[in-house]
Amino acid sequence: MFYSAASCVSPLATPLADASARPRQPVAIGYPPVHTRPVQPTFSRRGAGLRSKMPPAPASCATNLRCRRKLPRTSLLFLGKTPTDRPFPLFFFLPRMSSYLETFLVAHRRLVHESEHRLRLARTLRCAPDSPAVSRLLALAAHEAHQAPDVPRLRGRLVYNLLGEADFSLQPYAPRRIETLRLVHDDHIDYALKRTDRSALDACFARRRGADDVIIVRRGLLTDTTVANLALFDPHTTRWYTPARPLLAGTHRSSLLSAGVLTPHPNLTPESLVRFTRLRLFNALLGWGECELPIAAVLH
Repeated sequence: MFYSAASCVSPLATPLADASARPRQPVAIGYPPVHTRPVQPTFSRRGAGLRSKMPPAPASCATNLRCRRKLPRTSLLFLGKTPTDRPFPLFFFLPRMSSYLETFLVAHRRLVHESEHRLRLARTLRCAPDSPAVSRLLALAAHEAHQAPDVPRLRGRLVYNLLGEADFSLQPYAPRRIETLRLVHDDHIDYALKRTDRSALDACFARRRGADDVIIVRRGLLTDTTVANLALFDPHTTRWYTPARPLLAGTHRSSLLSAGVLTPHPNLTPESLVRFTRLRLFNALLGWGECELPIAAVLH
């Protein structure tokens, strides 16, 4: 059973849509129209999360999107519109509903690198950066950050899914002590979207053999550690290079690339490490230069 591309409501945009928007009527072809109401997201009393309250599914139509979401093993989702507002149907099956993660540095009650986080949220949700869905998620994070203690570094953790459910929490942050890194090969690992499921990364971390963390080598190229992006210093060019195809395009990495601090390198291999003298690890919370190691710290 398929739905009309122009008449379906995106589960990405609907739960976080503006409540003032006009109600839309998704239509299941061959079935009666399914009427929906605008969803009004509300902050919880704990001040640590937002949950969109969905209206109950009409009993008259057993094939609407709300019922699809209740399937225990597969969900048929409609992603709505492209950033150019040209409607297109995109159906895909998920083994289970995935939860996604966005980690913020909260410094003195404000979100750091907010524009980079906006772009990554948009890539995950497959919508425009200025879409209501992205804006609502960032508004939740900013609202909670504004009520946080006035300290230089807190870890903000935003967990969300494609049904519009989201939760934000704040925690103290202490950098992990890293002095050695082990090269670990995995040609099939994929972490292009920041998910709460880190089982593939954990499997690589378990192979560290006494090192503090690992550098994951995918198809012969260096990528990231399990918690941070990677940069290598070339003394001949006096520049810092980062893998052009990391496991995850970090927000801090994007900021450093835009500032010209980092240069993407398309061919960083384990054999090329002899060209470099130092390496740095960094992520949204780990500052540039805060974790620097000699190249001899990389164990083969």
